[in-house]
Amino acid sequence: KKKICLKSLQKLKLKNKELAKEYDVSKGMICDILKEKKKWLELKSESYEALLKRQIKLECYLKYKESANAPLETLNDMRKNLQSILTDYSLDDIFNTDKIGLY
Repeated sequence: KKKICLKSLQKLKLKNKELAKEYDVSKGMICDILKEKKKWLELKSESYEALLKRQIKLECYLKYKESANAPLETLNDMRKNLQSILTDYSLDDIFNTDKIGLY
């Protein structure tokens, strides 16, 4: 799907019918893929999300994929809120996890 999106961007005059013939899929499928090309182009081919997408057809994604996407204007308030929530817990019960492991 990513290859189809890239090819359509590289050759702007390429018609959906030609892409469908080249990739041996229906014209409708090409239209559906290109409607969501932003999603397919953002997905790294060997990322955790891409692997899940292929294995279990994952349809939803994390709200914030990287810390760089966090809303900076509300970050301090969010930190204070999190700290107040965590005061009710022992440090032994607080952990952080991501796609690679548990911290």
